Amino acid sequence: MSPRPILRRITLLTAVAASWAGHAQAAEPMTASLSWVRLPGSESCVPAQSLARDVEKHLGKSVFVSPSVAGIVIEGRVEPEARGGFTATLHATRADGTDLGVRTLASQPGETCRSLDENLALVLALMIDPDAVARTRDLQAAPPPPPPPPSPPPRVVIKTERVLVPVDRPQSEDPWTGEARAAITLSGGVLPGAALGFLASGQVDPPGFWPVELTGYGWTERDAEVTGGGATFSMMAASMSVCPSTSVTDSLHATACAGFLGGAMRARGFGFDQVNEGTKPVVALVSSLRLALDLSGPLFVSTGVGLHAAVVRPRYLLNEPDGSERDVFQMASVGGMGEFGLGLRFRP
Repeated sequence: MSPRPILRRITLLTAVAASWAGHAQAAEPMTASLSWVRLPGSESCVPAQSLARDVEKHLGKSVFVSPSVAGIVIEGRVEPEARGGFTATLHATRADGTDLGVRTLASQPGETCRSLDENLALVLALMIDPDAVARTRDLQAAPPPPPPPPSPPPRVVIKTERVLVPVDRPQSEDPWTGEARAAITLSGGVLPGAALGFLASGQVDPPGFWPVELTGYGWTERDAEVTGGGATFSMMAASMSVCPSTSVTDSLHATACAGFLGGAMRARGFGFDQVNEGTKPVVALVSSLRLALDLSGPLFVSTGVGLHAAVVRPRYLLNEPDGSERDVFQMASVGGMGEFGLGLRFRP
């Protein structure tokens, strides 16, 4: 750097420090706000954020706050000159309205606007806290402390020890899971009228395939009456279904099942001179939709509805003395069932 800029900087800083010394209040921590405007043609000048960072570097602390709580409010602007170069103007006031004066810095014609950066930062720092600038410069000028004496070389002791690490057998990423449940049912179209029953089911969920469910059903006896007598009907059945499921929420799950059912319907006549008993097969396609809500641990409660479409449905007839036949009961082609129950999930 040539002697002229150095002399100019020393003269400028001496004047600022002298004029500001009477305004400084060392008893209170100084805070300031900075409003910095780059007028048209000065877009290449230092931005406000960089200028504030350079000022705090000279002060060795953070001083800039919101204007509403600042001790000193500084308004600055920079603009190009017609003769060439740039002029920066700084105006400072205290929070109580005391005018601290205006400072102007100018670059030489032919110099860029960034040549003002260092002087701007120093002048702003002196305007805010001259004593802090002096302390920071003293710290920067202080010689570094002597390095500590070298520590003795570490003593290296190498020990070998044999460690046996158990290795777990690899497990499938998708282990088998399952569940078991029991429910009370109410059916229509299976036996005469609305038939109360029960079911018990078990489900396995193999990796890479839909869950498979096996279910056993039982219904309480129901009567069908005709003139002069009637018959009591009961039924047992079992079904096999595939049951893909999805989680509605973390604790609520929906399951849809489709499969087939096979069973036996038993009828026993009453009120006739000759009482006969008979058992006939039942085959049907079944489907259901079920919701399950997790309660605690593996326990869950479930409710659902189902439909059956009979493929083989028994028909029971009454032979009249004249040789004619009269229907006593025949399983419906399509029927429905509702269920409510509890279950347990099994996971490894």
